[in-house]
Amino acid sequence: MNKWKHLTTSSALILLLSACGTTTSEESEEQVSGSDTNLVEDTDTTETEETNEENTEETEETNEALGERIASDNQPFSLELMEGYELTGEEPNKDVVFFKENDGLFMRIETFAKEGTDRTQLVQTLQDTIQASESGATVMEISSPTKLPNQDMAQGYEMDFENGKVSGYVFETEGHIVRAMIYDSTDTPKTGEFLMMLETLETE
Repeated sequence: MNKWKHLTTSSALILLLSACGTTTSEESEEQVSGSDTNLVEDTDTTETEETNEENTEETEETNEALGERIASDNQPFSLELMEGYELTGEEPNKDVVFFKENDGLFMRIETFAKEGTDRTQLVQTLQDTIQASESGATVMEISSPTKLPNQDMAQGYEMDFENGKVSGYVFETEGHIVRAMIYDSTDTPKTGEFLMMLETLETE
């Protein structure tokens, strides 16, 4: 009788210990699992913060000015002038941005109040002026948006000739129509830089 009682007691102890072991094991697994989840969440948070910092830096670089904003004393506009260039009045209603190392590379800018201005006539005069630069060459319309200034309703024409290139553009601001021409050289092309400055043009 004592033998069976002893066996019963032993069996009960074994079951109890097994149950405790299972519970402890399950709790340990849950704790490990919980730790893994927290680690993943922390990693995701860190990556998100790093991504936000990178986006902020990219935005700051994108918004960085080309140079000092210069206002014309001849027409109602201003633009950001890159280092190595100068803005000067050429004649009434005409300004020129030129490359200091070679003033043969320049951009002429004209502004016209929208009211009373015929845009179609401005475009036609632009094409005629480009053509007059080299009678033997052909004026081509610029179809690629990347070769036009990032301005409202931009339209452009260009003509290549020996050792040079002439480009012309017409676009609009809130109250003006702007016409610009770039005279460039194939040896030291500056059209890209002139366009970057032209994209910053604002009228009053």
